[in-house]
Amino acid sequence: DRLQLLTKGPTREVTLVGLVAYGDVTSIPGTSVVALDQAVADDLVGTPGHFTTLEVTAEDGVRPGQLRREVATALPADLQVVTGAKAAGESVESVRKAVRFIPMALMAFVAVSLFVAAFLIVNTFSMLVTQRVREFGLLRAVGATSRQVFASVVAEAAVVGAAASAVGLGLGVAAAHGLHAALPAAGVALPDTDVRVRGLVAVVSLVAGTLVTVLAAVVPAIRAGLVPPVVAILGLS
Repeated sequence: DRLQLLTKGPTREVTLVGLVAYGDVTSIPGTSVVALDQAVADDLVGTPGHFTTLEVTAEDGVRPGQLRREVATALPADLQVVTGAKAAGESVESVRKAVRFIPMALMAFVAVSLFVAAFLIVNTFSMLVTQRVREFGLLRAVGATSRQVFASVVAEAAVVGAAASAVGLGLGVAAAHGLHAALPAAGVALPDTDVRVRGLVAVVSLVAGTLVTVLAAVVPAIRAGLVPPVVAILGLS
């Protein structure tokens, strides 16, 4: 096919003769890669015979370290020769530095979400405690201590927090799969990989959600434990 190639100079008309890929990856999000033969590349870049990177593939049985040493001996001393693993690590590190603001922005969003959630939980449990004053008074009247009433409310909060965190994690994973399927249809290129959820992420999500719920319910639980039995039974509080 004949295509228009955008360069620093005027637009060039080129012939598409094939497709390239990196292993099983056929697209790099946010990047357009054009592979040219040396003659066309020299004409477009304007530096015939000059290269910024050379990639060398070893024969079977040749170890990366051995290949690096052999290539280094064949090149001038001022050129850097590294293994594929090190080059990949340097590329990953450069990408991490370029997008390091994204995790910080997401963590700020998470912090705001947790604060709002804690505020709502405090209000919710406060209303629940107010509505169940007579119930807590009856528990106190039959011999339950303030500590036992407090523990029952905290345990209830832990169960609710764990269940809600599990549901939230499931909805988050479902949303991620939905976006992974919807974004390519909207023209947004994504890596040719599946959505993966690390076990540590799931554990942190469940623990954080449960812990925030329990901590937010502590003050209402203290109020529940301090309700006088007689006043609660008579409904005068």
